[in-house]
Amino acid sequence: MRAAMHPADEFVAMAAMIEAGAAIDVVATRFGTTERHVRQRLRLGKLAPELLDAYRAGEINLEAVTAFTLGADHKAQLAVWNQLKDNNYIQAYTVKRLLTESAIALDSDIGQFVGEEAYKAAGGTINRDLFSGDDDGFMDDAALVRRLAIEKLEAKAEELRPQCAWTKAVLDAEYRMLAQYARVEPKPVKVPTELAAEMERIGDRLDELEDLGPDEITDELMQEAAQLDERRTEIDEIIDGLAVFSKKDRKRAGCIVTIGDDGRFQLHQGLIDRSTMPAPDADTGNADDPSDADFDDDFGPERSSDDEDEGALRSSSETELALRKELGFSQSLVDDLKAHRLQITRAHLAANYDVAFDLRSTRSAPMCSSITTTAHGPSTCAPRKVSRVAR
Repeated sequence: MRAAMHPADEFVAMAAMIEAGAAIDVVATRFGTTERHVRQRLRLGKLAPELLDAYRAGEINLEAVTAFTLGADHKAQLAVWNQLKDNNYIQAYTVKRLLTESAIALDSDIGQFVGEEAYKAAGGTINRDLFSGDDDGFMDDAALVRRLAIEKLEAKAEELRPQCAWTKAVLDAEYRMLAQYARVEPKPVKVPTELAAEMERIGDRLDELEDLGPDEITDELMQEAAQLDERRTEIDEIIDGLAVFSKKDRKRAGCIVTIGDDGRFQLHQGLIDRSTMPAPDADTGNADDPSDADFDDDFGPERSSDDEDEGALRSSSETELALRKELGFSQSLVDDLKAHRLQITRAHLAANYDVAFDLRSTRSAPMCSSITTTAHGPSTCAPRKVSRVAR
């Protein structure tokens, strides 16, 4: 059998035919391949000669050498090659990362938000390697992408301005910035009759499906249940979207317009600048009085056996809050992690009777509010302070 040509030699032969006036379809027929394959090989013409030589010598594989076609010119390609050529193995994604550090991927959040058509209409160019599809590639002009994104966000903010006290277009709304604002929630409205009726029908049908035995469940019924559950989620989102802010809240609350993870508009509404909020009345709360309604009973004198432990817990809580703000962890993430930690602590104490017993007997204020003892040890335990145990 005839051995296939090396891709580098294939490129040279195809390029020679093209230069001689042959069309791509003629070249494809001559080589017994597709027109797409011919175009891919011809794109190797963007490579620096040094890279083609290294490819022939087996110093770099086809996947990596095609990644070098993302380079704007031979100078950029050779700069990356000189940086990587001493490595034992050169990976394609490393080449792409180094060549596109100043570019933006089409499938990124901001890339989807701006869109290929708008970017090209503004004079931008798309860079693709040999194996990139129509939805893949990189926007070479990052500054242009950001400008188009800001303009699109500003237009949306201007559209929402009559509905809010203020609006602000932000390219990347980080946690620290959002933490500067308090938030008011929209008021729920009466659910439309047709949606309420549909939700009831969906609920009744799902209840019927759940009552079926394992032998009665078919693929069609499972598919029906999945579709009903998806529709119920859609209706919940529609109902959430019907909620409105009161006139009072609209006069004082603003909105930040930014880009969501799906490449669409994301609105942070009902925001109130904390610096403009009135300071709380100093006489309305007394931190030294444990009977105060706002007092955190976890740190009350009746909850701690000595002042040193109380001070340590307060310091730990303040340190945790500062660290969370610095790292940008959302409150929902922190709550989820605390819930997992609580469940782990409960499971550990429930499976270790001696530990649970010692913990209960050695604390003047018990860590567990209730321990039910059975023949197999404690079955339930609800720790009041789980942070020290979990750590």
